[in-house]
Amino acid sequence: GKVCSNGACTLNCTAGTTNCSGQCVATGSDVFNCGACGNACSAPSGGQAYCTAGVCGFNCTGGLLKCNSACVDPAQLPNCGSCGNACTPAPANSYPVCASSQCGFECNAGFTKCGNQCVNTQTDNKNCGACGTTCASGEVCQSSACVLSRASPLVNCGGQCVNTQTSPQNCGTCGNACP
Repeated sequence: GKVCSNGACTLNCTAGTTNCSGQCVATGSDVFNCGACGNACSAPSGGQAYCTAGVCGFNCTGGLLKCNSACVDPAQLPNCGSCGNACTPAPANSYPVCASSQCGFECNAGFTKCGNQCVNTQTDNKNCGACGTTCASGEVCQSSACVLSRASPLVNCGGQCVNTQTSPQNCGTCGNACP
């Protein structure tokens, strides 16, 4: 199985193979001798190397996504579902997250998710104490409860909001009726 070549006995390799250290190797597909003897293909963590037509490459395994020269988890930022998808921008008072390869967001501490926004239900007049709880005109949200605004001329008189500046039954103070 050997031939004399250039004055030396060498292995007689068939067409499509090359003598690499005494073995006939298909350098077009061998991952340890890809394109040339000793040229080993490599793959990043989570990948599997291959050799096709004498050129090294790799595929990602285990559900990982091939992004440039790396295998990445498509359920993690910054490659949520696709290479380079960092899920930005996120609404104010939040940070982006990736769940099941889909972008989403979580609210910062002290904020509550109401629809597509993060609000402070302790002070938000449109989401006071809970999403969708709106304070009435003249009220503000304080400590998750709607209370009369200090700037409001309204006063609580016997459970009713009364303007003591204009009410003939409560002129200046509750119960002071004008004659």
